[in-house]
Amino acid sequence: MPASKSSATPADGKTGRMRSRRTVVSVAAVCVIGAIIAIYFAVRSPNIPTGPVRSTAQTFFNDLKTKNFHDAYGSLCAVTRQSFTEEQFVSSQEQLSTVDTFTIVSVSTQRVDGAPAGTAVVNLMRNSGTIEHHSIPMVKQGDQWFVCGEPY
Repeated sequence: MPASKSSATPADGKTGRMRSRRTVVSVAAVCVIGAIIAIYFAVRSPNIPTGPVRSTAQTFFNDLKTKNFHDAYGSLCAVTRQSFTEEQFVSSQEQLSTVDTFTIVSVSTQRVDGAPAGTAVVNLMRNSGTIEHHSIPMVKQGDQWFVCGEPY
């Protein structure tokens, strides 16, 4: 005797449609996730090397340490140089206690509005015995990195 269908058993046509829907939803979800991953890797910024940023910070603070203030001024970004003249920079540096030693604690790079930028964290020890902790913003102009911000 054939088995009779109960009201609790779905019809064969209904089960087929449910499977099809699940398959379509699963494939769509995989495609959406794949598209999100592809977009992420397509627009992700390439890494910006930290070596040139470290080197620029090293040169700048070495110039301050050796009282080579004119060259240190040349390491400043255009925006910072617009804030004061070279003579004002040199005069302000001559009034500060001389940099005895400095340590570059860390260097990082990132993109700001699509442009490369960096930050160098530096500890300065001055001849007066004071220790200063500075977070130095840096920008890339053309092919060269420059120190931005206040005179140090």
